[in-house]
Amino acid sequence: MKRRLVGQPGQAVVWGLFVILIVTLLAAALLDVGRAESTRAELYHVAEDAAFVGAGRGRDYATYLATGTWTLDSVVAHDEALAQATARLDELQVQGRIQGYTFQVAVLSETMGGTVPGFPPVPRAGLAGITDWTESEPAVGVYIAADVPAILFGLVNGADYVTVHVFSAAGLAEAQQP
Repeated sequence: MKRRLVGQPGQAVVWGLFVILIVTLLAAALLDVGRAESTRAELYHVAEDAAFVGAGRGRDYATYLATGTWTLDSVVAHDEALAQATARLDELQVQGRIQGYTFQVAVLSETMGGTVPGFPPVPRAGLAGITDWTESEPAVGVYIAADVPAILFGLVNGADYVTVHVFSAAGLAEAQQP
């Protein structure tokens, strides 16, 4: 007579519940990662647009006409970037894609650009991982930190959101004639 190895009567139920738990946690993690990455991409667009608008509208035409070189009006460039970023971030907050945000705008107004030490405040915000923003031309930099709603990661870190950091810059470059 052959002997069959049969598990305990409740073993299939326990394994089934364990598999369901693992699949649920995996789905929650994938949802959180997907939402964070999608929002990060959108926030990069917001930062890019704000920097571009600030640099474009902040051009100092009077200096250009007098010297032939571009500079930025720091106040105008800052305010235009600020207004653009605020409008877009408020839209994302109303849509529920972010729970809250903070951001900073820095302007390098001189012809040869310059350096802003410690900007962006979080090195991983930019794609290059910089800690001191340096440009060789007049430029506007925008750093954004936004709280993205989370499911699993909220349980892990004790909050119901994950903070995403982004940085982008736009500058005025002199076109060279061949």
